Amino acid sequence: MKTIPLVIEKHKKVLFVFVGGGGEEEVMLSFCRKEKIQEYVKFTGFLSSKAIIQILNSSDIFVLPSHSEGFPNVILEAMAAGLPIVSTPVGAIPEIIENGENGLLVKPKDHSALAEKLIWLIENEQVRKKMGIRNIEKIQMNYDLKIVAKIFDESYQKIVSKKNFH
Repeated sequence: MKTIPLVIEKHKKVLFVFVGGGGEEEVMLSFCRKEKIQEYVKFTGFLSSKAIIQILNSSDIFVLPSHSEGFPNVILEAMAAGLPIVSTPVGAIPEIIENGENGLLVKPKDHSALAEKLIWLIENEQVRKKMGIRNIEKIQMNYDLKIVAKIFDESYQKIVSKKNFH
């Protein structure tokens, strides 16, 4: 949240959309009121998959500033929507996002670095588009259902062939 006022200082035509729920929404709303940034922030609560896809398709940048993470499917969804990703190098995220290629990585809790990366992407439309295209290509090459099914099948066959079932 502390990143938002830093971005707004440079760019007034932004909207930060928070999808999902959780116990932090009231704290975040309070922060927005205190900082007078309510008009730049929207909280959707939980949404259907269809509504999430609509939001991703109408967005320019996807941000996931996690402090800890496993393998966030939401990043794959944002990549499939052709969005550049700004996130943190936690969990499996560095395996998905190549810093400078299909997104940007910043240290967790580094609000000013996160703001700098967002401002840079806002100001560099061609870079955003290139990253978005790379993300679509990466999804198609590595995460398409047919490809993933083939990888699982090959892995399963290797496991079965190595086992000695007597």
